[in-house]
Amino acid sequence: MRVCRAVRVVDPSLARFERLFANSAVAVVVIGADGTVVHSNSAFQAMVGETSHSPSGPSFVAFFSEPEQPRLARILLDLHRGVGDEAQEELKFVRADGGVGVAVASCTAMTDRAGARYVVVLLQDITALRQSERSSATSLERLALLGRSGDLLKYELDVQERMQAFAEMSVPAFCDLCAVFLRNGDDLWLRGFASTSEQARVSLGALTRLPINLEQSSPPATALRENRIVRIEHLESELENLVDDVRRQVAIAATGVTSVICAPLANRDNVFGTVLFGYTYAADLRYSEDDEWFASELASRASGSLANALRFEDEHQLATRLQYALLPGGLPDLHCAEI
Repeated sequence: MRVCRAVRVVDPSLARFERLFANSAVAVVVIGADGTVVHSNSAFQAMVGETSHSPSGPSFVAFFSEPEQPRLARILLDLHRGVGDEAQEELKFVRADGGVGVAVASCTAMTDRAGARYVVVLLQDITALRQSERSSATSLERLALLGRSGDLLKYELDVQERMQAFAEMSVPAFCDLCAVFLRNGDDLWLRGFASTSEQARVSLGALTRLPINLEQSSPPATALRENRIVRIEHLESELENLVDDVRRQVAIAATGVTSVICAPLANRDNVFGTVLFGYTYAADLRYSEDDEWFASELASRASGSLANALRFEDEHQLATRLQYALLPGGLPDLHCAEI
Protein backbone atom coordinates (compact mmCIF):
# COMPACT_ATOMS: atom_id res chain seq x y z
CA MET A 1 0.00 0.00 0.00
CA ARG A 2 1.36 3.35 -0.99
CA VAL A 3 1.15 6.19 1.49
CA CYS A 4 0.58 9.59 -0.07
CA ARG A 5 2.15 12.47 1.75
CA ALA A 6 1.11 16.06 1.22
CA VAL A 7 4.04 18.07 0.04
CA ARG A 8 4.11 21.79 1.00
CA VAL A 9 5.45 23.94 -1.78
CA VAL A 10 7.20 26.93 -0.25
CA ASP A 11 7.53 30.11 -2.29
CA PRO A 12 11.17 31.18 -1.80
CA SER A 13 10.28 34.87 -2.04
CA LEU A 14 7.59 34.46 0.63
CA ALA A 15 10.02 32.66 2.92
CA ARG A 16 12.55 35.43 2.50
CA PHE A 17 9.87 38.01 3.29
CA GLU A 18 8.87 36.15 6.45
CA ARG A 19 12.49 35.99 7.62
CA LEU A 20 12.93 39.69 6.85
CA PHE A 21 9.72 40.52 8.73
CA ALA A 22 10.71 38.49 11.78
CA ASN A 23 14.33 39.60 12.01
CA SER A 24 14.06 43.22 10.91
CA ALA A 25 15.60 45.77 13.26
CA VAL A 26 12.73 48.10 12.33
CA ALA A 27 9.47 47.48 14.17
CA VAL A 28 6.75 46.20 11.80
CA VAL A 29 3.08 45.87 12.72
CA VAL A 30 0.12 44.66 10.67
CA ILE A 31 -3.19 46.19 11.79
CA GLY A 32 -6.64 44.88 10.95
CA ALA A 33 -9.74 46.85 10.06
CA ASP A 34 -10.86 46.83 13.71
CA GLY A 35 -7.59 48.48 14.79
CA THR A 36 -6.14 45.40 16.49
CA VAL A 37 -2.60 44.07 16.00
CA VAL A 38 -2.85 41.14 13.57
CA HIS A 39 0.88 40.48 13.52
CA SER A 40 4.05 42.12 14.79
CA ASN A 41 7.73 41.34 14.72
CA SER A 42 10.18 41.00 17.59
CA ALA A 43 11.47 44.58 17.18
CA PHE A 44 8.00 45.98 17.91
CA GLN A 45 7.50 43.60 20.80
CA ALA A 46 10.82 44.75 22.29
CA MET A 47 9.78 48.42 21.93
CA VAL A 48 6.50 48.08 23.77
CA GLY A 49 6.94 44.87 25.76
CA GLU A 50 4.19 43.05 23.86
CA THR A 51 4.49 39.36 23.00
CA SER A 52 1.02 38.52 21.71
CA HIS A 53 0.41 38.79 17.97
CA SER A 54 -2.73 36.73 17.49
CA PRO A 55 -5.62 37.91 15.27
CA SER A 56 -7.43 38.94 18.45
CA GLY A 57 -4.46 40.96 19.64
CA PRO A 58 -4.57 44.28 21.48
CA SER A 59 -5.56 47.62 20.04
CA PHE A 60 -2.62 49.23 18.26
CA VAL A 61 -3.35 52.75 19.53
CA ALA A 62 -3.20 51.48 23.13
CA PHE A 63 0.59 51.30 22.84
CA PHE A 64 0.81 55.09 22.43
CA SER A 65 0.45 57.91 24.95
CA GLU A 66 -3.13 59.02 25.57
CA PRO A 67 -2.84 62.47 23.92
CA GLU A 68 -1.62 60.77 20.71
CA GLN A 69 -4.32 58.09 20.53
CA PRO A 70 -7.18 60.09 18.91
CA ARG A 71 -4.89 61.39 16.14
CA LEU A 72 -3.47 57.93 15.41
CA ALA A 73 -6.95 56.37 15.43
CA ARG A 74 -8.14 58.88 12.80
CA ILE A 75 -5.12 58.16 10.59
CA LEU A 76 -5.73 54.39 10.71
CA LEU A 77 -9.45 54.82 10.08
CA ASP A 78 -8.82 56.99 7.01
CA LEU A 79 -6.35 54.46 5.60
CA HIS A 80 -8.76 51.58 6.13
CA ARG A 81 -11.52 53.56 4.42
CA GLY A 82 -9.31 54.32 1.45
CA VAL A 83 -8.74 58.00 2.22
CA GLY A 84 -5.17 57.89 0.96
CA ASP A 85 -2.74 54.98 0.96
CA GLU A 86 0.15 56.32 3.06
CA ALA A 87 0.76 58.51 6.10
CA GLN A 88 3.75 59.38 8.23
CA GLU A 89 3.60 60.79 11.76
CA GLU A 90 5.90 61.34 14.73
CA LEU A 91 4.24 59.84 17.80
CA LYS A 92 4.96 59.26 21.48
CA PHE A 93 4.64 55.61 22.50
CA VAL A 94 4.74 53.81 25.84
CA ARG A 95 7.98 51.89 26.19
CA ALA A 96 8.39 48.42 27.65
CA ASP A 97 9.81 49.94 30.85
CA GLY A 98 6.81 52.26 31.25
CA GLY A 99 8.60 55.36 30.00
CA VAL A 100 7.62 57.43 26.98
CA GLY A 101 9.52 57.16 23.70
CA VAL A 102 9.27 58.88 20.34
CA ALA A 103 8.88 57.04 17.04
CA VAL A 104 8.28 57.88 13.39
CA ALA A 105 5.35 55.79 12.15
CA SER A 106 5.20 55.12 8.38
CA CYS A 107 1.73 53.73 7.64
CA THR A 108 0.79 52.04 4.35
CA ALA A 109 -2.63 50.62 3.43
CA MET A 110 -2.63 47.24 1.66
CA THR A 111 -5.32 44.88 0.32
CA ASP A 112 -4.89 41.09 0.27
CA ARG A 113 -6.20 38.68 -2.39
CA ALA A 114 -9.47 38.26 -0.52
CA GLY A 115 -10.09 41.99 -0.59
CA ALA A 116 -9.41 42.55 3.13
CA ARG A 117 -7.68 45.83 3.86
CA TYR A 118 -4.81 46.10 6.31
CA VAL A 119 -2.43 48.82 7.43
CA VAL A 120 1.25 48.00 7.71
CA VAL A 121 3.16 50.30 10.05
CA LEU A 122 6.93 50.67 10.21
CA LEU A 123 8.10 52.24 13.48
CA GLN A 124 11.52 53.81 13.89
CA ASP A 125 12.47 54.64 17.47
CA ILE A 126 14.02 58.13 17.49
CA THR A 127 13.87 58.67 21.26
CA ALA A 128 17.64 58.98 21.62
CA LEU A 129 17.81 61.48 18.75
CA ARG A 130 15.10 63.69 20.21
CA GLN A 131 16.68 63.50 23.66
CA SER A 132 20.02 64.54 22.21
CA GLU A 133 18.43 67.46 20.36
CA ARG A 134 16.53 68.52 23.45
CA SER A 135 19.64 68.21 25.61
CA SER A 136 21.62 70.45 23.26
CA ALA A 137 18.85 73.03 23.12
CA THR A 138 18.42 72.90 26.90
CA SER A 139 22.15 73.44 27.49
CA LEU A 140 22.14 76.53 25.28
CA GLU A 141 19.04 77.92 27.00
CA ARG A 142 20.54 77.38 30.43
CA LEU A 143 23.82 79.04 29.52
CA ALA A 144 21.86 82.03 28.26
CA LEU A 145 19.83 82.05 31.49
CA LEU A 146 22.98 82.20 33.62
CA GLY A 147 24.10 85.17 31.55
CA ARG A 148 20.76 86.93 31.99
CA SER A 149 20.85 86.45 35.76
CA GLY A 150 23.29 89.38 35.92
CA ASP A 151 20.61 91.60 34.39
CA LEU A 152 18.83 91.72 37.74
CA LEU A 153 21.25 94.48 38.72
CA LYS A 154 19.66 96.67 36.05
CA TYR A 155 16.36 96.78 37.88
CA GLU A 156 15.61 99.48 40.40
CA LEU A 157 16.41 98.59 44.00
CA ASP A 158 12.93 97.22 44.57
CA VAL A 159 12.69 93.75 46.10
CA GLN A 160 9.36 92.88 44.47
CA GLU A 161 10.54 93.89 41.00
CA ARG A 162 13.72 91.85 41.26
CA MET A 163 11.90 88.81 42.63
CA GLN A 164 9.40 88.92 39.79
CA ALA A 165 12.10 89.51 37.16
CA PHE A 166 14.08 86.51 38.40
CA ALA A 167 11.00 84.24 38.27
CA GLU A 168 10.11 85.37 34.75
CA MET A 169 13.60 84.92 33.31
CA SER A 170 13.79 81.34 34.70
CA VAL A 171 10.75 80.27 32.65
CA PRO A 172 10.88 78.24 30.42
CA ALA A 173 14.67 77.76 30.20
CA PHE A 174 14.85 75.77 33.44
CA CYS A 175 11.26 75.25 34.55
CA ASP A 176 7.57 75.54 33.74
CA LEU A 177 6.98 77.56 36.88
CA CYS A 178 9.19 79.48 39.28
CA ALA A 179 8.31 80.76 42.75
CA VAL A 180 10.50 83.02 44.91
CA PHE A 181 9.96 83.03 48.68
CA LEU A 182 11.25 85.49 51.28
CA ARG A 183 11.59 84.86 54.98
CA ASN A 184 9.63 87.01 57.40
CA GLY A 185 10.06 85.84 60.97
CA ASP A 186 9.13 82.17 61.17
CA ASP A 187 7.34 82.11 57.82
CA LEU A 188 8.12 82.09 54.12
CA TRP A 189 6.01 84.31 51.89
CA LEU A 190 5.65 83.99 48.13
CA ARG A 191 6.93 87.28 46.68
CA GLY A 192 7.44 86.54 42.97
CA PHE A 193 6.23 83.88 40.56
CA ALA A 194 5.92 83.07 36.87
CA SER A 195 4.67 80.15 34.78
CA THR A 196 4.08 79.05 31.21
CA SER A 197 0.47 78.24 32.16
CA GLU A 198 -2.23 80.78 32.98
CA GLN A 199 -3.94 78.26 35.26
CA ALA A 200 -0.68 77.75 37.17
CA ARG A 201 -0.24 81.53 37.55
CA VAL A 202 -3.73 81.83 39.04
CA SER A 203 -3.02 78.98 41.46
CA LEU A 204 0.33 80.49 42.45
CA GLY A 205 -1.41 83.78 43.08
CA ALA A 206 -3.60 82.04 45.66
CA LEU A 207 -0.46 80.86 47.47
CA THR A 208 0.66 84.45 48.14
CA ARG A 209 -1.93 84.52 50.93
CA LEU A 210 -0.77 81.22 52.46
CA PRO A 211 2.64 81.48 54.20
CA ILE A 212 4.84 78.44 54.80
CA ASN A 213 5.96 77.88 58.37
CA LEU A 214 9.67 77.11 58.56
CA GLU A 215 9.03 74.03 60.71
CA GLN A 216 7.05 72.35 57.94
CA SER A 217 8.55 69.65 55.72
CA SER A 218 7.67 71.36 52.43
CA PRO A 219 10.59 71.72 49.97
CA PRO A 220 10.95 75.56 50.32
CA ALA A 221 10.98 75.40 54.13
CA THR A 222 13.45 72.49 54.19
CA ALA A 223 15.77 74.20 51.70
CA LEU A 224 15.89 77.36 53.86
CA ARG A 225 16.04 75.63 57.25
CA GLU A 226 18.85 73.25 56.22
CA ASN A 227 20.48 75.61 53.68
CA ARG A 228 20.68 72.96 50.94
CA ILE A 229 19.19 71.87 47.62
CA VAL A 230 15.93 69.92 47.93
CA ARG A 231 14.76 67.87 44.94
CA ILE A 232 11.44 66.03 44.72
CA GLU A 233 11.33 63.96 41.54
CA HIS A 234 7.69 62.85 41.88
CA LEU A 235 5.86 65.56 43.80
CA GLU A 236 2.35 64.36 42.96
CA SER A 237 2.87 61.14 44.95
CA GLU A 238 4.45 62.90 47.97
CA LEU A 239 2.36 66.08 48.17
CA GLU A 240 0.22 65.04 51.14
CA ASN A 241 3.28 64.04 53.16
CA LEU A 242 5.16 67.26 52.40
CA VAL A 243 2.34 69.81 52.80
CA ASP A 244 0.08 69.73 55.87
CA ASP A 245 -2.32 72.53 54.92
CA VAL A 246 -5.16 71.20 52.74
CA ARG A 247 -5.63 74.63 51.12
CA ARG A 248 -2.00 74.63 50.03
CA GLN A 249 -2.32 71.05 48.77
CA VAL A 250 -5.26 72.05 46.57
CA ALA A 251 -3.52 75.17 45.24
CA ILE A 252 -0.28 73.29 44.49
CA ALA A 253 -2.11 70.43 42.78
CA ALA A 254 -3.98 72.97 40.64
CA THR A 255 -0.68 74.26 39.24
CA GLY A 256 -0.06 70.84 37.68
CA VAL A 257 3.48 70.68 39.08
CA THR A 258 4.97 67.18 39.07
CA SER A 259 8.65 67.66 39.92
CA VAL A 260 10.41 70.42 41.87
CA ILE A 261 13.84 71.52 42.92
CA CYS A 262 14.39 74.19 45.61
CA ALA A 263 17.54 76.20 46.28
CA PRO A 264 18.26 78.54 49.20
CA LEU A 265 18.81 82.26 48.66
CA ALA A 266 21.63 83.35 50.95
CA ASN A 267 24.17 86.09 51.57
CA ARG A 268 27.19 86.03 53.87
CA ASP A 269 25.10 86.55 56.96
CA ASN A 270 22.02 84.37 56.60
CA VAL A 271 19.59 82.46 54.39
CA PHE A 272 16.85 84.95 53.58
CA GLY A 273 14.68 83.00 51.13
CA THR A 274 14.30 80.12 48.71
CA VAL A 275 13.49 79.69 45.05
CA LEU A 276 11.40 76.82 43.72
CA PHE A 277 11.67 75.56 40.14
CA GLY A 278 9.00 73.17 38.89
CA TYR A 279 8.04 71.05 35.90
CA THR A 280 4.36 70.41 35.14
CA TYR A 281 2.45 67.62 33.42
CA ALA A 282 2.76 69.49 30.12
CA ALA A 283 6.55 69.23 30.12
CA ASP A 284 6.64 65.49 30.83
CA LEU A 285 10.04 66.03 32.51
CA ARG A 286 11.53 65.28 35.92
CA TYR A 287 14.40 66.96 37.73
CA SER A 288 17.42 64.73 38.21
CA GLU A 289 20.57 64.94 40.28
CA ASP A 290 22.32 66.61 37.33
CA ASP A 291 19.95 69.60 37.68
CA GLU A 292 20.95 70.34 41.27
CA TRP A 293 24.20 72.10 40.35
CA PHE A 294 22.46 74.42 37.92
CA ALA A 295 19.70 75.29 40.40
CA SER A 296 22.32 76.08 43.04
CA GLU A 297 24.38 78.19 40.62
CA LEU A 298 21.36 80.14 39.41
CA ALA A 299 20.15 80.83 42.96
CA SER A 300 23.66 81.85 44.02
CA ARG A 301 23.93 84.38 41.20
CA ALA A 302 20.53 85.87 42.01
CA SER A 303 21.17 85.96 45.77
CA GLY A 304 23.62 88.86 45.61
CA SER A 305 21.25 91.09 43.66
CA LEU A 306 18.26 90.19 45.82
CA ALA A 307 20.27 90.67 49.03
CA ASN A 308 21.31 94.14 47.87
CA ALA A 309 17.68 95.05 47.22
CA LEU A 310 16.67 93.78 50.66
CA ARG A 311 19.48 95.73 52.33
CA PHE A 312 18.48 98.90 50.47
CA GLU A 313 14.86 98.38 51.48
CA ASP A 314 15.82 97.89 55.14
CA GLU A 315 18.08 100.98 55.11
CA HIS A 316 15.35 103.03 53.44
CA GLN A 317 12.80 101.98 56.06
CA LEU A 318 15.29 102.77 58.85
CA ALA A 319 16.00 106.21 57.38
CA THR A 320 12.27 106.88 57.10
CA ARG A 321 11.72 105.94 60.76
CA LEU A 322 14.62 108.22 61.82
CA GLN A 323 13.18 111.11 59.84
CA TYR A 324 9.77 110.66 61.44
CA ALA A 325 11.44 110.46 64.87
CA LEU A 326 12.96 113.93 64.31
CA LEU A 327 9.59 115.51 63.64
CA PRO A 328 7.80 117.25 66.52
CA GLY A 329 4.90 115.51 68.17
CA GLY A 330 2.49 118.26 67.11
CA LEU A 331 2.24 121.59 65.38
CA PRO A 332 3.02 124.80 67.36
CA ASP A 333 0.18 127.09 68.44
CA LEU A 334 0.85 130.51 66.88
CA HIS A 335 -1.51 133.37 67.71
CA CYS A 336 -0.38 135.41 64.74
CA ALA A 337 -0.74 132.73 62.09
CA GLU A 338 -3.21 130.08 61.03
CA ILE A 339 -1.67 126.68 60.30
